Amino acid sequence: MRFFNAVDLVNLLEREKALGKVGYLAKQLCLVDAVILDELGYLPFPPSSGALLFHLISQLYEKTSLIITINLSFGE
Repeated sequence: MRFFNAVDLVNLLEREKALGKVGYLAKQLCLVDAVILDELGYLPFPPSSGALLFHLISQLYEKTSLIITINLSFGE
């Protein structure tokens, strides 16, 4: 199981992109039983970072359990 704060995960994805290693983290996370993503929506991040996060989540879909917590009301 791996636990990430959403902003920290986005920063890891941005760093991975800058190093030219896009996809490395996704491959590692597909091997764990569960990924917990905490505080999504608590702090904003740029659209390009959101795209990286969306791509990661789409790669994890149906390969591992994914738990996402948010600090927004249901209407938001």
